[in-house]
Amino acid sequence: MAEETEKTLTQLANELNVSRDKIIYRYKKLPEEDYFKENNTIYLRHSGIQKIVDDLGDDIKENKEEEQEEENPVNPSFDYLVEQLSKKDEQIDQLQN
Repeated sequence: MAEETEKTLTQLANELNVSRDKIIYRYKKLPEEDYFKENNTIYLRHSGIQKIVDDLGDDIKENKEEEQEEENPVNPSFDYLVEQLSKKDEQIDQLQN
């Protein structure tokens, strides 16, 4: 059975947030001691995972940067709009008094 350090191609692709095709392309270049097949499933050993991660280096960094941008969208007009809304709220309160 697979150890915790061993992963399928799909698991590694999901973990690194890259396409499965990129992982498959690099897996095919690995020597046989870096992976094994069990029940028609390919498992990468730690050494194979490390080689693929090293090979993907820049792709992984780019994907992480894109994720951070998506998680923290910086929109300079957002602060301005919040400020304008609070001013309008004040104006409405004054008019109602």
